[in-house]
Amino acid sequence: MKNRNRSRVCSWPPVIKSLLAVVAIVLLIMPILSACSERYADILDNLRSNERLWQDKAISNYRYTLSIEYEPERPETPTPPVVITVRDGKAQSVVYQKSGESADWPGYLYDDADNIDKLFDLVRQRVSEIPYKIFVFYDDTFGYPNHILYEFRNRNVGSEIYEYNIIDFKVID
Repeated sequence: MKNRNRSRVCSWPPVIKSLLAVVAIVLLIMPILSACSERYADILDNLRSNERLWQDKAISNYRYTLSIEYEPERPETPTPPVVITVRDGKAQSVVYQKSGESADWPGYLYDDADNIDKLFDLVRQRVSEIPYKIFVFYDDTFGYPNHILYEFRNRNVGSEIYEYNIIDFKVID
């Protein structure tokens, strides 16, 4: 008597097995990606509305104090605050807040933030890099970002946290 309840083993070609595995992974990851894109969409919507407010004010001459904190693993030397003066939309001077001397250490940190338009670009750029965390707060009157914090996680380095604070903003003649 033959065994009629014998189960059959289905042998799929390796290409089909690989394709099914990829489809399964994509289906599992899609809700996560959707949630991330919604979170970033809110950040970008907020950025656009505040950037419009900033542009509507048409301010091209202004001054503000900028402090940047960078924490790869708690630095021994904090970045000193600088006072940035902008004329006709371009940085005219970047000086240390305490001494008034020209800021040249580390210049690359200030290059991304030496006018308000660059701060909007900085937020847009960091969102495109899909950070672990990003928080942006805006000035209610003028719309410029007055606090930006973002964190990237890297297996080799650990956390890299950048925090930009813009204070003492003044429109100048």
